[in-house]
Amino acid sequence: MINPEQPNPAESPPPPRPSVFALVGALFTEAKALFGAELDLASAEIRVNTIRFALALAAIMAGGLMIGTAFIALFAALIAALIPSLGALGAALVTALAALIAAAALIIAGVSTLRRSPIAPQRALANLKSHADTILKKQSQEQRDEHQEH
Repeated sequence: MINPEQPNPAESPPPPRPSVFALVGALFTEAKALFGAELDLASAEIRVNTIRFALALAAIMAGGLMIGTAFIALFAALIAALIPSLGALGAALVTALAALIAAAALIIAGVSTLRRSPIAPQRALANLKSHADTILKKQSQEQRDEHQEH
């Protein structure tokens, strides 16, 4: 049974729209929370990239030490083997050239690894740009809507 004192839901006025100040306040609150989350992401990404950088650098250094140690023994053997045919000076020069080639290969490999591991938080920066664009679009739309109401 329909009660005449209750308003008809089909005839009820629409709920009031929030004011521009309320919308702007909500926008800034959401932007602040989003910015905080993005800063946390950037911080975590910087930590991961820094660890990756440190590990690559440690690998380069450890590789250099190990190669150096191994090459000392290898070069001594090579010099001893080449002395009969090249003399002491020739054997030492050939061995030094081989060491320079090995060192260059290690340095090139290490630099290549470092170039592939940026320290800057790439994903977080892209997210911040995307969020800023979304916020600006939303703010622009709200201003157009407010303008159309007047």
